[in-house]
Amino acid sequence: MGLGCGAKCAKYILFVFNIIFFLLGGACLGVGIWVLLDSNASNWIDKLLNINSDVAGITSSFDVAGLLKTGAYMLIAGGGAVFVIGFLGCCGAVKEWRPLLVLYAILIGIIFIIEITGGVLAVVFNGRVQTEVKTYLTGTIKDKFDGKLNTSEPISLAWNYAMGELQCCGVTNGSDFNNASAWDKTVTYNGASVTVTYPLSCCKLTDSGKTKYKNGQIGSLSNSDYVDIANCVNSPSTTNANIDIGCYDKVKDLVMSYSSIVLGIGIGIAVVQLLGIIFACCLCRSITKNLNEVV
Repeated sequence: MGLGCGAKCAKYILFVFNIIFFLLGGACLGVGIWVLLDSNASNWIDKLLNINSDVAGITSSFDVAGLLKTGAYMLIAGGGAVFVIGFLGCCGAVKEWRPLLVLYAILIGIIFIIEITGGVLAVVFNGRVQTEVKTYLTGTIKDKFDGKLNTSEPISLAWNYAMGELQCCGVTNGSDFNNASAWDKTVTYNGASVTVTYPLSCCKLTDSGKTKYKNGQIGSLSNSDYVDIANCVNSPSTTNANIDIGCYDKVKDLVMSYSSIVLGIGIGIAVVQLLGIIFACCLCRSITKNLNEVV
């Protein structure tokens, strides 16, 4: 006796869902293996990172090969997991084989439980996580930030771009730079070395300055790209510098502005996973029922 109408619908929906996962997982797995094995992959990344002349040479400060290798392993692990789960779902649905469907439902259920657990832990330990992140970021300023606007030091470069792009200063505020041990508290202004309290990347920018930051042209900034560069250097205040605006809160606000989208995607993924478990269980039940009727 064949499957009923409902079981057939569950079978084909399960197959369609999992063929998509199977193909996506295979694509990620393939890209990961290609990046890992192809010696020219790092050259392509170098070309992409060196498109703008202002950042040319900076990539030499990064372990591009190491980053690529780590990314490749992550793609292989994630893609491989999705590939295998998609394969189990497809084969289990097409062949109507209970062991594969049961294994598929169990794996999806484990992933679902891990996701729920992660979400709960994120809520419960939210305050502690924020404190740890702030401590870590403050430590990068203290130990690594060199104060040079056109620097090749990775951490300093990242902070310069973050503060210019987001128009903020430090983790909490500009006082975070008081303990920057790698910076001698000088900047180059009008061709001379000047002692300052805050780095130039904390100075407020005009629209032209913001555009240059967005385009990665930090090395071509001129005095006219700042709201009031002279006073920002000699007498910094909240009118000419972002010294009262922390980057952590800026990033947090930016992330929260997309929270509804992230929540929607998360709910969508959870619904798809639950449907996969339900369809697999329904199909298993129908297959078992048919076997009992045959016997």
